[in-house]
Amino acid sequence: MTVVAAPRLPADLVVEDLGEVFLDDAELVGLELSGAAIGVNAAAVSLEECRVSVARLTSARIDRIRMIDVEFTGCDLSGALFVEPVLRRVRFTDCRLSATAFELAKLHDVQFIECRMDTVGFSMAQMEATHFERSDLAEASFRNASLDGCSIRNSQLTRADVGGLRSTDLSLHGSELSDLSTPAGVAGAKIDDAQMIPLAIQLLAAAHIEVTDDDGPPPTA
Repeated sequence: MTVVAAPRLPADLVVEDLGEVFLDDAELVGLELSGAAIGVNAAAVSLEECRVSVARLTSARIDRIRMIDVEFTGCDLSGALFVEPVLRRVRFTDCRLSATAFELAKLHDVQFIECRMDTVGFSMAQMEATHFERSDLAEASFRNASLDGCSIRNSQLTRADVGGLRSTDLSLHGSELSDLSTPAGVAGAKIDDAQMIPLAIQLLAAAHIEVTDDDGPPPTA
């Protein structure tokens, strides 16, 4: 499994209120952020070497955000829209990202740990060394996304949309894979023994293959 690099944060961070500094063209470096910026619209925001704790960015729209060495803990980003975000060495822990959309995203060395991410959108995202662990990704969209050296482990992927997914060295060990929209989208992924039969049944159904009892030889005239 690909090793995912952790955020690199300095020992001393300056405390700021998220709602006061999350503005267009803001360059936020070395900050400890909390508070709320609900429904905010901003563009070209840069976060570097920051920790964001128990903050709310619900229903926000952020265009072209850049995050490097950032840690989110206990945050609520539900319904937020990130357009063309770039994330490198970013970790989300115990965060809510229900219906959050990462449009045309580029993720490298990103971790989502114990997050609620039902209906999250990663359509057309480019993801490298990105790791999901013990997270709820029910009905998530990975449509036409590219995953290289990524893992989705011990997570909920029920009804996830994986149509057009392209992956290399993708691990799905321990994850719930029932009712995938396009089961063939996980072709080439690594799974465990317990996942084999449920996934095989979906692949057979998608190929319109029926398993029936042998009715014996065909009738003769």
